[in-house]
Amino acid sequence: MISENIKILRRINSLNQKNFAKAIGVSIKRLSNWENGIDIPSLEMIIKIADTFKTSTDFILGRSEYYSVYTKGLKRIEISHLRHFVQDLLARSNPDNE
Repeated sequence: MISENIKILRRINSLNQKNFAKAIGVSIKRLSNWENGIDIPSLEMIIKIADTFKTSTDFILGRSEYYSVYTKGLKRIEISHLRHFVQDLLARSNPDNE
């Protein structure tokens, strides 16, 4: 679960393994081991990943299926656009909820 969520987080941020690893200060090999479930990051590293990519440790740990969006610095209209965009995506992925 942690391995998959780290991959998701990396892809959400449009980063390859090299750039993601550099952003959090680990080797590509270590990141690859995490993503392939060979090893798991320490608690300190999970916190660092969450802080660096503005998400929650719960998302990384699989305790929440929600990826939170850090909106500090965005204008109200931009936040409103994000909210509508997400609602539209949800409606498209599950037409029974309309």
